[in-house]
Amino acid sequence: MRGERDMPRERLRLRSIRIRRPGRGRAGPEERAERPAVEAPPAPGSGRRAVDWNATATMLTGIAAVAGLLFTGISTYYGSRTARDQLEQSVQDAYVSDSRQAEQVTVWPRREKNGGAGLVLTNRSPAPVSDVYLRVSAIPGASDRNAESVHLGPALSIRALAPCSTVFLPASVIRAELGPDWTPDTALEARTLWFRDAQGRRWRRESTGELEGGWISPEEARRSHGNQWHAALRKQVTGARPVEHCGSDA
Repeated sequence: MRGERDMPRERLRLRSIRIRRPGRGRAGPEERAERPAVEAPPAPGSGRRAVDWNATATMLTGIAAVAGLLFTGISTYYGSRTARDQLEQSVQDAYVSDSRQAEQVTVWPRREKNGGAGLVLTNRSPAPVSDVYLRVSAIPGASDRNAESVHLGPALSIRALAPCSTVFLPASVIRAELGPDWTPDTALEARTLWFRDAQGRRWRRESTGELEGGWISPEEARRSHGNQWHAALRKQVTGARPVEHCGSDA
């Protein structure tokens, strides 16, 4: 009787220690350990948001690069323009400094009592000028209606013009050059004035009054009538008079 009663317990014990086999579709402990864990799927919309941020960052970087290039170009342009303006201003300042004396050497007409006109040559600077050449034209007066304006090829030349002095050149100084075309009421007209300043710089002043660097041609200089031997011209240069307001632009 006892043996029969104990049989069910033994069967239960055997059942309790029986090794369970993994069922179909169910992984054992070893397989579960080797199998990698499955990551959870990303939240809806998270991947799209990351792509948008990357695109936005790239776009902002491009905009910053373009803005940097634009700023560099503008800075370079205005920098070069400023440098050019400064260079032009320096050249202009240098010209003003160099032409300070030359600006004070002038020639203009002055009417004479007989109806003619002579020329007043003035050096208002406190330093002498040298190698003065003056090309003139003679305009016949009303007494000779048939005469025409005569251009004198040979210029009048003066070795030096003293500082703060003025020389008057009446039409009679070229009486010999005009010959029969000369009349008492002849008027002189200045065409071109050349001279050297105290620093040896060469200048030219046209009949318009404009002053610029330039020089007489060698041929015309050789043919000029100098005050060294031209008696009438030498007389006028010797009688030069002082001017007031020497060294001023007035």
